[in-house]
Amino acid sequence: MKNEGNKHYSIKKPLILITYAILFYFVVHHFATFLGYIKSLLKILTPLFIGIAIAFIVNLFLRFYEKKIYNKILKDKEGVFKKLRRPVCVIFAYATFIGIIWIIVNFISPKIVESIRTFTNNVPAYINSISDYLYNFTYQYELSAEIINKMMENFGLIISNTSQFLNSFIPKVVDITKAITTSIIDIFIGCVFSVYILISKEKLIKIAKKVLYAHLEEEKAEKVRTVMRKSNKVLRSFVGGQLTEAVILGVLCYVGMNILKMPYAPLISVIIGLSSIVPVIGPFIGTVPSALLILLESPVMAIWFVLFVIVLQQVEGNVIYPRVVGSAVGLSGFWVLLAVTVGGGLFGILGILLGVPTMAVIYSMYGQYVNKKNEEKGIKIE
Repeated sequence: MKNEGNKHYSIKKPLILITYAILFYFVVHHFATFLGYIKSLLKILTPLFIGIAIAFIVNLFLRFYEKKIYNKILKDKEGVFKKLRRPVCVIFAYATFIGIIWIIVNFISPKIVESIRTFTNNVPAYINSISDYLYNFTYQYELSAEIINKMMENFGLIISNTSQFLNSFIPKVVDITKAITTSIIDIFIGCVFSVYILISKEKLIKIAKKVLYAHLEEEKAEKVRTVMRKSNKVLRSFVGGQLTEAVILGVLCYVGMNILKMPYAPLISVIIGLSSIVPVIGPFIGTVPSALLILLESPVMAIWFVLFVIVLQQVEGNVIYPRVVGSAVGLSGFWVLLAVTVGGGLFGILGILLGVPTMAVIYSMYGQYVNKKNEEKGIKIE
């Protein structure tokens, strides 16, 4: 019997290798087709991914309500109170999530719209100011008529290209409308998925464990679980911290701009807050368009705004970030910048957002491996 088992294993292993070799050959020689299949699959699973993302964010509130509120109020309660814990806390978690969105829409949006309307109304004045500046510039430096004509020709090309863009954009309105409708449907289905995920997250985790242990040896399965637990902890701290930091930074920016009486405070505060979600380079990305908006209003005020943002970023980097995000990420500025650069280069915006927590997990796990190997060799490096 033992020989038959060994014979069966010896036949099974080459068959698995041959199967993998055939699959690898297909992927390499039909990469475009394979990539098309992957994109189609990802498109079909988009509502599920949206649901997972929403569930991950709402779970931050759910954990708070379950551990900090419900368990303390009904600490020793059993029976129906214990059964109602998850549904009640899920309702409160979603109510908090929706409430935050409602506050943003009802309190911040009107001010943003007002800032955009003010900017739009001032566009003719900005154009006149730029025209006067160009006229004075050409007159002061006695530019030749040829240079002026060249400038006007380039200006005409800009207007022509803009018109062509608008003409090509109008027929695509239907496609854009379809895309928006599809996105709304995906988000709605994603919300339904997120409710199911949060209601039965323990069951889903149990199923994942069964699948993991069914396909891997126990030791390898334990290592995978360790990585997943570490990843979940880092990602939870990172996402919660970045969102909290974005809100704090946006509020501080709004208060500071109002004190300094700078224009477009609501709109620019939202830009700065949202851009700060992206580590390291986010604040710089938000500062450039914001400074250009203020520059149209007042060049001097634009300089003061840049100085104000530099001070704000120092406060964010040395006070807010360490306390809000905490030591869960545990990366120095060099590794954060590397994670953002590599992640953005490989996977775009998603890579920028997830690059830091991914790097944090790799850095932590590999650091533990290196320390363990050095301990086994009796090497101590101070």
